[in-house]
Amino acid sequence: MESNSPSSDRPDALGTHFRAHVWLERDGAVLLGPGRALLLERIDQMGSLRKAAQSMNMSYRAAWGKIKKTETLLGQSLVEKTGHDRSGYSLTPYGRRMLNLFLAVQQHVNREAASKAQALGGLATTETWPAITNTAG
Repeated sequence: MESNSPSSDRPDALGTHFRAHVWLERDGAVLLGPGRALLLERIDQMGSLRKAAQSMNMSYRAAWGKIKKTETLLGQSLVEKTGHDRSGYSLTPYGRRMLNLFLAVQQHVNREAASKAQALGGLATTETWPAITNTAG
C-alpha cells in the first residue's frame, strides 16, 4: 500500500505535525499497532524473523514474543515457517489481511486528521509513517 499523503501532509511554518496513533487492542492488550505492523512488514520483506527483529533493533525473543502474544489473543497465526529447511518466515494469509487492514485504517486516520487539522486553521498537519508501507500488495 503506497502512501497517498495529502498536500497538507507537510510541517507548517513552525515545523509542527499532528500525528495520529492507531492500534488494535483486546481487553487492554495490544494486538496490532505501528511497531507490530512494521515487524510483520519486515518479516514479509526479509523472509526472516531474526532479520526483521535486527532491523528494528529488537531481540529475536522480543519479536517472537510480540508475534506469539498477538496470535494467542487473535486465535490465528500471523506468520509461518517457510523454505526448504523451514528456517524462514512469511505472513500467513490471515497475517497479510491483518497487516493490510491496519495499514489501510492508519492511512485513513492520517488523511482525516490532516483534513480536520487544516479545517481547524492549519496549525498542525499530519505526517504519515514513511516507515510503514506495504510493498507486498
